Amino acid sequence: MADLDFREPHKQVDEILNKTISTMERLKQRVEISDQAAVAVMRRADALEAPDSPHAHYIVGLAARKVNDANVARTAFERVLALDAFDCATRIYLAKVCLETGEVERARGLLVEAVEREPFNVTAVYSLATTLQRLGKREEAK
Repeated sequence: MADLDFREPHKQVDEILNKTISTMERLKQRVEISDQAAVAVMRRADALEAPDSPHAHYIVGLAARKVNDANVARTAFERVLALDAFDCATRIYLAKVCLETGEVERARGLLVEAVEREPFNVTAVYSLATTLQRLGKREEAK
């Protein structure tokens, strides 16, 4: 990292932030895959060369969600958690799948675990609050 010029630190901070935002925009464009690409990834799920790779199953889960295949997504995310029980992002995505398929209580349990593991994860906290509201537990949601 470049040495900071403490006479005008705001200019350097602005420059770093602008570079970061630019990089994030480029990454966002790459991540937004088409439905056809998502289906292709899912079809390769059986041929994964790394059956014990949480990352490979996570990608399959994301691809399955992209094309609204809850069963494949659930299986992939459950496999990730079997391989890495501490993966909070996967726990949140599995909870989303559960919510989409009407398994609200299971989603609540997954989100409670996510918040316990990462109490400062805004997505986990917000998702838990909205799930609790959906269950009619408004006081708990606060």
